[in-house]
Amino acid sequence: MTVTALQSSSAAHSSPIDRSRALGRLKFLDNGFRLLTFGAAVLVLVLLLGVVVSLFIGAWPAFRELASASCSRTPGARQRTNSAPPLRSTARLSRR
Repeated sequence: MTVTALQSSSAAHSSPIDRSRALGRLKFLDNGFRLLTFGAAVLVLVLLLGVVVSLFIGAWPAFRELASASCSRTPGARQRTNSAPPLRSTARLSRR
């Protein structure tokens, strides 16, 4: 305990050069941590953007099929996008 008390009292009388060097080191470490966290945040955003683009590219054939089916006037195209029969059968099964 006395060693700690003696060290803290001697630290109170430290020279301005030691204090300046310690503050410079802390400033350097603070800036390094700030840049590291900013880089991690940018990396997360880039990864999320990559996931969104990958999902969009994977879903593009379905978007194209849905657009061609909804723009077409043929009964077959309407039947492919009609979801009423599966919904009716699901409703019938849920009533049992």
